[in-house]
Amino acid sequence: MPDPQPYRRGGVDDLARTIFTDMTASAALASPPATGWRRRVPNLLTMLRLVLAVAFFLVVGLGIPSAAPALRGAWGNVGMGLFIAGALTDVLDGWLARRWNAVTPFGRVMDPFVDKVLVLGAFVYLAALPSLATGPLGGPMATGVTAWMAVTMLARELLVMSLRGWLDAGHGDERARRAVEANARLPASVLDVHATLRQVC
Repeated sequence: MPDPQPYRRGGVDDLARTIFTDMTASAALASPPATGWRRRVPNLLTMLRLVLAVAFFLVVGLGIPSAAPALRGAWGNVGMGLFIAGALTDVLDGWLARRWNAVTPFGRVMDPFVDKVLVLGAFVYLAALPSLATGPLGGPMATGVTAWMAVTMLARELLVMSLRGWLDAGHGDERARRAVEANARLPASVLDVHATLRQVC
């Protein structure tokens, strides 16, 4: 008897991810390789994300600590906006690259690299902010992000990178590859960064 809930293990997210992956893969197969500006746009969005990451680091590292208490909220909102913009370029460049069949060697290397710069850099900068307040346990606290959280995120990224290398070497099956890729596309939640920045301010 067939399983009445074939996606029970992964739930609706697994079903949606499978449908989206199949749609974008079939669109890429149906279209010829992109040329001209369509080939460059996803890579330009990747580089824009790197610029946004550096701007975010400057806001969090220099703007928030040196701002007057009344202006910290404004600086936090600027930082949040930069992080959200960077996350949106990550979604958009991958979607365009698959839709236009514009996947390039540069994009395959730089896109995950810039993702890690943005996400891990955000954790490092938020963990390293000087103490601006007293935490709920009486100790100094700036953002609620501590060093162990940054180390955990770094360990996760290194694990995903290692698993990708293992799969690229021919080990594992297509299901394992999809699981690793799906996990690799889940950076730190924008809402988590928003909550952290609101706590700073």
